[in-house]
Amino acid sequence: VMIEARNRVGGRIDTRTSKTWPLSVELGAWRLNKASDAVLLTRLASLGVETNPFAGRVFTGAAAATKTATATANTVGPAAVQTATQWAAEQPADSSLKTSLDKSGAAKSAASSDSDGLPGAAMLEEYLAFLSTVNGASDSALSSWYGAEGSPEFDRLVTGGFDTMITDALDGVHTSLSTAVVGISYSDSGVSLKLGTGESLKVDRAIVTVPLGVLQEGSIAFEPLLPFSHRTAIDAIGMGAVETVWLKFDKPFWSTDAAAWSLVGTDDDLTTWFNLEAVTGEPVLVGIVGGDAARRVAKLSDDQLVDSALRALAPFAGG
Repeated sequence: VMIEARNRVGGRIDTRTSKTWPLSVELGAWRLNKASDAVLLTRLASLGVETNPFAGRVFTGAAAATKTATATANTVGPAAVQTATQWAAEQPADSSLKTSLDKSGAAKSAASSDSDGLPGAAMLEEYLAFLSTVNGASDSALSSWYGAEGSPEFDRLVTGGFDTMITDALDGVHTSLSTAVVGISYSDSGVSLKLGTGESLKVDRAIVTVPLGVLQEGSIAFEPLLPFSHRTAIDAIGMGAVETVWLKFDKPFWSTDAAAWSLVGTDDDLTTWFNLEAVTGEPVLVGIVGGDAARRVAKLSDDQLVDSALRALAPFAGG
């Protein structure tokens, strides 16, 4: 039995399909790494779910930075973050990545360099924006000890319906949607679940997978209380924010065949883009934003969002 508070299954896997779209739209997780996600990729392949490798990245300067400069790699940002986290590891207390970048001198060092004509400070900002799409947090909120080290390099995209894995796993499982669990009582003899509908259910064992915010708000009453170590961790951990924007065009307006784009030297929030034409042949661009920028983007109306996205994409237009 699976009880789901949402009106869909999948959690962070959120696949949408439409007759007007040439491929599945993934509003949740969809970027993978062929090494760290090898087991998952094998499972997707066995289910016939299409995943595509992507290669080629371009860093393009916005008008505020430079009119023409373009780079194919960003070494400044990763080097600065590595310096900052190494410095932080030797300190007696954790600090934000922003603080470590400043106090270690890494930010100053980055500002004195450049990449193919793109200012080093802007390249550091670009890398921090990319990190926020992975961790959901801006550098001012990201832990130097736990949040910035070892961020994955994505090299595969799920384009064939990530939710296939979920529906396959639930085949034959009785699933109740739009049903919230508001209370959990547990002992050596079993688990009792109190539902928002007023009903209750007794089971031998239960696996609880709910958003951190649900636990922090106390939306589920546990009896007995969760262990103190669990409650301490729940209280201490912060939640990130990531927003994904999918845009479909009648035909490409860009000339680059790079699969990943980054806008450098701009106040625009949408600076990380994936070019699915290079991966699937379809003229679709996907923007990803995290942290404080994601929260700003989430507040935009549809028209404001389209305007913001097209403004950010203007430097990538073909000549």
